[in-house]
Amino acid sequence: MSNTLLIVYATYLEAQPLLLLLQPFLETSAECDKNDSQLLLTTKDSTFLSFVLSSKLKVQLLITGAGLTATSCWVTKITSLFNYSLAINAGIAGCFDSKLSIGSVVYVTKDTIADMGSEEPLIGFKPISQMPFFNANAFPYQQGYIYQNPPQHNTILQTHLSQLPQASGITVNCVTGKKTTLRQRRQLFNPDIETMEGAAFFYACHLTQTPCIAIRAISNRAGDRKYTNWDLPLAVEKLTHNIWSLIKLFQ
Repeated sequence: MSNTLLIVYATYLEAQPLLLLLQPFLETSAECDKNDSQLLLTTKDSTFLSFVLSSKLKVQLLITGAGLTATSCWVTKITSLFNYSLAINAGIAGCFDSKLSIGSVVYVTKDTIADMGSEEPLIGFKPISQMPFFNANAFPYQQGYIYQNPPQHNTILQTHLSQLPQASGITVNCVTGKKTTLRQRRQLFNPDIETMEGAAFFYACHLTQTPCIAIRAISNRAGDRKYTNWDLPLAVEKLTHNIWSLIKLFQ
């Protein structure tokens, strides 16, 4: 294969439309090599499937389950076993930037874990990047952030990504739900979006030296827990369209 892509989702809800598009190209266990066939799996929360779109392109799709732990473990395992031209973290996101509308698709250039740190008596929450024992520039961090790492010299991919709004992400175990938390995270990180997986995905890919990018579609405003204001179907539709277009660049 000239190119093998890994597309990583947290949940089946986000991945389902792309799975339907890829279904005709599903590689059965009999067609896989030994490592592939041992890993083709579907459990309650995790899925790993392989699709052959052409003699030049294989797409492997991983659904990790939500959160940092599941994402870091599964992505590290899979990218340690296989070499990828590119790993793509795809999913929905909450939005801090009022200029981004629901359904907007963004290219996440950097991410950090925003709720890892300590509580201080006078100032409240202090992020780990401000704590004395943490080196904010130790691998894979740069000034407290982990950056995307797209493949070099792929001008077609770069052109595709340049058409998307760039976003700075934060990754959290507990999504924003209160005005005080919203204000605090804006002050500390000035993020555009929040997810529950982004920084973990970047960390794992850097660890295994896998080229990586993240594409997210806005489903809701950060801090808005009134689900009637969300638009999951629109976000997933726009996300799927963009990821499918990106896949075609490698054919």
